[in-house]
Amino acid sequence: MTAHLKSAAWLVLRIGRALVLSAMVGMAVGSVGPSAFGWHPTVVTSGSMSPAIHVGDVVVTSPVPVSEVPWLRPGSVVLAADPNHPGSPVLHRLVRHNLDGTLTTRGDANPGPDSTPVRPDRVLGVGRFRIPLVGVPVLRARQGDPLPAIAVVVFTVTLVVARPRRRRPVPAG
Repeated sequence: MTAHLKSAAWLVLRIGRALVLSAMVGMAVGSVGPSAFGWHPTVVTSGSMSPAIHVGDVVVTSPVPVSEVPWLRPGSVVLAADPNHPGSPVLHRLVRHNLDGTLTTRGDANPGPDSTPVRPDRVLGVGRFRIPLVGVPVLRARQGDPLPAIAVVVFTVTLVVARPRRRRPVPAG
């Protein structure tokens, strides 16, 4: 391989490394950074919102004061305390506001609306943005398979620590 090709390959490797690290940092900051402002990252654990939101995606929600719940628009993704599973949140789309002030929600993949309406004081937040697949390693670790999380850590440390050695040309003469 000529010196020019080696130099070009080394440059491509460095640029690729920088792009991968930048993407990883961006996803991590996008997932966790909003917490500093009271926003909440949620790892999606079921397929009830597909095809718009998938298992392993992270949806970041901002808090909604009870007084603003009536102003949420149908079609918004809301995070609420699940009325059917105490202690668990549910991330579903707002279908409509009911006359009694409750909300009817529905998972996009579900055939009909949720059976139990959500009270306004149980709304935890409204979806602001989604980061695809970032939560997969965390989700897999929660399910007893830590390998993807370990792989991400090892891969990241390797990218940060490992530096390709560039051979210095031997001076002629």
